[in-house]
Amino acid sequence: MKKASALVLSVIMLICSINFAPLSAAAYSKDDAPDVTEGVPFEVSVLAEDMNDVENRCIFAKFTPEQTAFYEFSFAQKFNGTVDDSMIVYITESGSDDMLSIALCTKITKKNREYAELLGVSENPSVATKMTAGKTYLLYILTTVAGGYTSDVTVQKHTHKTKLVTDKSYVDSESFKYNYNGEKYYCCTNNNCSYHKRVATYYKVKSVKLNGTAFTYTGKAKKPKATVITTKGKKLKQGTDYTISYSGNVKIGTAKATIKFKGKYTGKVVRKFKINPVGTSLTYLYSGRKSFAAYWKRKTTDTNGYQLQYSTDKNFKKNTKTVTIKSYSRRYKTIGRLKAKKKYFVRVRTYKKVGKTVYYSKWSKVKSVKTK
Repeated sequence: MKKASALVLSVIMLICSINFAPLSAAAYSKDDAPDVTEGVPFEVSVLAEDMNDVENRCIFAKFTPEQTAFYEFSFAQKFNGTVDDSMIVYITESGSDDMLSIALCTKITKKNREYAELLGVSENPSVATKMTAGKTYLLYILTTVAGGYTSDVTVQKHTHKTKLVTDKSYVDSESFKYNYNGEKYYCCTNNNCSYHKRVATYYKVKSVKLNGTAFTYTGKAKKPKATVITTKGKKLKQGTDYTISYSGNVKIGTAKATIKFKGKYTGKVVRKFKINPVGTSLTYLYSGRKSFAAYWKRKTTDTNGYQLQYSTDKNFKKNTKTVTIKSYSRRYKTIGRLKAKKKYFVRVRTYKKVGKTVYYSKWSKVKSVKTK
């Protein structure tokens, strides 16, 4: 693991060094870099000091092709440093900072090989990219090797070795902020070639929703289905693109549905849903002088108590009050100090406390009563 960390660190430091800026007679500026000819070898000699001035002193060759084609700068010598050293080689078009092809190099061992392949690191400094006839391309080389690096290099037409690759679309488990598209594409595995031909895109996931966020306790497992939609509006298929597993989905409380992606997608998303207690119903309402008494069906299991709600508004949007009855054994409640000869709408529900969270049933059907 230490070797892997060192590998990642050395590569990151090398890449970051491109942003800094002194000198070495071994490399050239854009103006005095030598023009090289297709098929004619030339020598590069790179010193560690070169990386201190990338813009002016890390260019080793200029090449202007006569034909539009894929070309490569083929290095005779592989990377000569240790696992603590690194080297970067890349091609740009003159006048642009875009890296058209890049080789990240370090010493590859049994211990770091897996991580090197993951990061695209190797001991091969050769680079290849498509070049347009008449345009000029620059070869940059930077290294951290104290003793430097020397090799013969030949610019020549490139031969592809293509490979079909599938990169899965990643689904971020938190906010979807880091979701990204996946794709199937052909790439070239020869000499760090930039060839890339997409044949399919797996668009990133936009939303994951359950077909319900609240259910009534029945003593049986609740298994809501999920609807997964991509940014292109495609609905993913359960079993093909994802699986669902559940936990805490029988008893009253908060349950979890874990959507684990597969196939062309990777990652997982957790969605929560509630299992609420069974409700009750009002049996009858008695009218009293500036009061009324409400009776309901008593629940003796999976209930801590009740909430009684009454209002002069049948939609319970205004003039509404709620009373909590903290005993499941109670079956009625008298409400007083009301207005005389006024119609009130009444409903009731059960509740159960699990941990620090209170879960409520659905409200009962509404009944009305007029005070005396």
